[in-house]
Amino acid sequence: MKRGFCQQREIDNYLYTNNFNLYVIELNHTDIATEQDKANHVYDWARLFKAQTWEEIRMITKDNPSMSSAAESIYLSNADMSILEQCRAREDAIAHEVYQKELIADLKQELSEANKQLDEANETIAELQKKLKELEAGKQ
Repeated sequence: MKRGFCQQREIDNYLYTNNFNLYVIELNHTDIATEQDKANHVYDWARLFKAQTWEEIRMITKDNPSMSSAAESIYLSNADMSILEQCRAREDAIAHEVYQKELIADLKQELSEANKQLDEANETIAELQKKLKELEAGKQ
């Protein structure tokens, strides 16, 4: 299912580097995948690139963040730009709505606290006015 290639000269087999190898995955031969291919997730990557529908891609990538990122890149490169702009606008609108709801909740909380402080201040003023009237009545 996969073949590896080193960077070496064919004439004398001089190895340029052993720091990396190139691997070719034969997508048409996933039926001959070895246990090692499955253990190294090569089979999963082949399934990802052979997938026919977005639902199939989502099922393949659901537990693998690297594959999810690759699937998102595939989607973005294949998406119609006007649809992509609509999706982004919708995501922005949803995020803005969530922000507004949080902001409203925070402002309601602040208003409630301010009203409580105002009520306490009004009570204090009423008590002081009552004491002032008592003192004025006691002086006369």
